[in-house]
Amino acid sequence: MKAVTFCTVAFVVTVASTAKAQAQDSGAQAPPPSSGPTPPAPPAAAPPLGAPSSGVDSTSAGQPAPSASPPPAAPSASPSRSTPASSGGPGDANPNAGGPGGLVVESPTSTTTVSPNPFVNRQTPTAEGGPGDPAAVAAGPGGFRIVAINNSAEIRFRALVQADGRFWFDDVQRPQVNTFLIRRAQPWVEGRLPYGVTFLLNPDFGGGTTVLQDAYLGLDLHEAFKLRFGKYRPPFGLERLQPTSNLSFVEFGLPTLLTPNRDVGAMAYGDLASRFVGYAAGIFNGVPDNASADLAAESWKEFDGRVYLRPLEPIADHAAGRLFVGVSGTFGYVNGTLANPLLPTYKTQGQASDFTYIAAATGANFANTTVANGAHNRYGAYLYYALGPLSVLGEFYESDQLVGNATKGNVWVHNTAYQGQATFAFFGADASYDYVHVQTPFDPSAGHFGALELALRAGHLNIGSNAIPTYATIGQIHGATEYAAGLNWYWSDNAKLVANLDHTEFQGGTATAPEIAIGHREAENIVLLRAQVVY
Repeated sequence: MKAVTFCTVAFVVTVASTAKAQAQDSGAQAPPPSSGPTPPAPPAAAPPLGAPSSGVDSTSAGQPAPSASPPPAAPSASPSRSTPASSGGPGDANPNAGGPGGLVVESPTSTTTVSPNPFVNRQTPTAEGGPGDPAAVAAGPGGFRIVAINNSAEIRFRALVQADGRFWFDDVQRPQVNTFLIRRAQPWVEGRLPYGVTFLLNPDFGGGTTVLQDAYLGLDLHEAFKLRFGKYRPPFGLERLQPTSNLSFVEFGLPTLLTPNRDVGAMAYGDLASRFVGYAAGIFNGVPDNASADLAAESWKEFDGRVYLRPLEPIADHAAGRLFVGVSGTFGYVNGTLANPLLPTYKTQGQASDFTYIAAATGANFANTTVANGAHNRYGAYLYYALGPLSVLGEFYESDQLVGNATKGNVWVHNTAYQGQATFAFFGADASYDYVHVQTPFDPSAGHFGALELALRAGHLNIGSNAIPTYATIGQIHGATEYAAGLNWYWSDNAKLVANLDHTEFQGGTATAPEIAIGHREAENIVLLRAQVVY
């Protein structure tokens, strides 16, 4: 009995001492937040961040948004939602704070006594948006978003997964392996911070490999002058700059083979005259056609740039549609080596190689290996037009490069390509370059079944006549002509199913006796399938 009494007295003394110590400590701190529920005000509407594949909007990379239907703003979290079974459960309003000190999440409805959160009381006197400022969380087709209540900062978590199928037919001379594959698997994070700072980080795990596709820092000084530093798509090809999630076909068209994929550099860009005129210009390490790189192969650099017009921009509500017309160019100097010739390889829609320069498998020397050996310039012109459910896209590119070997010296090779494509959307969607918004997402109970889009494309690639047979073997193609038809079923803003039927005819490129007899490589006939989710 004495032991019990002693324990009881000791417990009471301990609790009293602890309460006194906490009261003394709290006198040196800012007052703790109210324990009562105080849901944050809904955030101000923030402009959606651009997709990383291109960021084609008025805020990124000097890349326009000629779409006919811009993406809707992500909905804000609803403070009125609640989970009756438990206070502080999913759906309760959370006064989240985000700033230079990171992200803080608290539940205002919790009745449990907890120690004061030290992060809530920290202040950043030099900038709004510091730890302790209120924020809101929202989730929608554009990703999971955390935004400061004054709209000064935002971070968004997004993802793209493309599961493809490739099925050839009539592949007698060049039998292929039908396969399913993960074409792209890209979780990415993008955001904007106070004082015009933006960023994006985009790895890709598609094809069983790990590649850093994009990683850049942006400084938005003014609508007419913005800066970007890091790895991203240079401002050259129109289809290349289109968000990968919004491609009308499973694979890029033939002209995109002549464009750079990803490169590291610095760029200035912006829009002038109320978005009537735009520009982008930068210095990059330089990469071969259709290639990416993380490091420079030599000290020479490449200049990439483009200028474009939106002639219909002044018309109210885009009543005449959206028209985008531009020209682009890259100018560089390249010296390849035997280990790294710095020359391109072109591929078919099924990703089979159809043109490459001579390169010795063993015992390489400058007599049996062709390398880049001088200037490499590209020129391009393109347009995009969308009105309601209809869109058309046209591109022309030329890639001129000095190549050489010890047998014949240097020579200019002039490769050209062009294409035209058209799309038409049915049942609740409008055509768009960067984002197709589905007005009737799949919901059979409401009689909604998503939207369909029909796509048609024709294009041609021509290899410069100087390339074969001295710098590339006679087994390489002289040219290719592609015809494709596609049907895209947009299940919702986040998911779509794609089916393409593609036929490509080749000029030259013989390798077997039947091909030699007909004078060209066997045509490629392939069905391409895709199931895509983007968030």
